[in-house]
Amino acid sequence: MSMCGEKCPNCCYIGEGDFYCSLIQKIVIEDFCPTEDFGCCNCNWKEEREKERLEQTNKRLEYAISRFEQLKFKYKVCNRNIGQVNVWRPSDNKIFSFYARTGKIAGVNNIRGIENFIKLLNK
Repeated sequence: MSMCGEKCPNCCYIGEGDFYCSLIQKIVIEDFCPTEDFGCCNCNWKEEREKERLEQTNKRLEYAISRFEQLKFKYKVCNRNIGQVNVWRPSDNKIFSFYARTGKIAGVNNIRGIENFIKLLNK
């Protein structure tokens, strides 16, 4: 259950979304939100998590791009940080926004994921 404790040897999860830093003897994350004392022990958990998130987003984005190229869909990467890609549906040239990090399709609430998105584009 430890988010910060896995990355920082000084911090440990104490329940209800709170993390305690034994080095500065203060709660550094409260209700899963960093407090003003977060980072005082030089814990770089937040930076490492952001780096991991960006790496995961890039992997998902590259996979989505490879599928679009394989299927010869016209696309444009709009925002690499969030994995946003605009793709033109071949049948009517309608533009859809796909978010590779989350698998969400803008304006479509009931489906998610690259393969479901491809099915939508093939309609």
